[in-house]
Amino acid sequence: MKALMLLGFSFVVLNISGCNGKSGANDDSSEAGEPIYIAPDPGYLKNSLFAVNLSGGVAHWGLSQHASNPSYSYSSNGEVLRLERTGTEPWGKVFQRFRGEEVLPLLGKTLEFSAEIRAELNDDYGSAMEPPSLMAWAKGFRKGTPPLLGKSTLVSEKALLPELPGEYGWKHYAVTFSLPPETSVSQVELEFSLVLTTGGALEMRGPALIEVEPEGSQ
Repeated sequence: MKALMLLGFSFVVLNISGCNGKSGANDDSSEAGEPIYIAPDPGYLKNSLFAVNLSGGVAHWGLSQHASNPSYSYSSNGEVLRLERTGTEPWGKVFQRFRGEEVLPLLGKTLEFSAEIRAELNDDYGSAMEPPSLMAWAKGFRKGTPPLLGKSTLVSEKALLPELPGEYGWKHYAVTFSLPPETSVSQVELEFSLVLTTGGALEMRGPALIEVEPEGSQ
């Protein structure tokens, strides 16, 4: 429970600039004898190709970490987003968040958040408190719950990534979850993130958020 709270909505957000550096993951060229990668339809996600904005950050994607000692950085080459650990804080993440009216079309739906992930991991900072992950979070007020009790966790789903030192090639990961209907919740916040808890780096490409059939509906 403590680890989940750390990775939830109570975190320090770092304003990182200079995020237009190149990632080392864009290796699938025809010269390497591999097929050219074609990203899937991103669905509801924004900026799935990780375009850099005028301030130097990756538009619609933020960076946050445990506590305030800068320990993570992120960069984009226009196709791949790279999250790298540079210090001692135990976790850092890149995330995209949905609030307000942009959440309403998603309520009552079963959704899948997915991406291809590549990893270059080491144990330079000791053992991780939990494995790296691809994660979906949702919080909001449940109808009938006193507001003084705060928002409830509506969704907390993750796909666990490799955690042992080594290099791991591109692999597709996904998490599926269902959101309650608008009639039962209010002020819902959604967050989709890539979480790094070890030394090294994670790279992400082709993220997507799409509607899927509920399990057992067919």
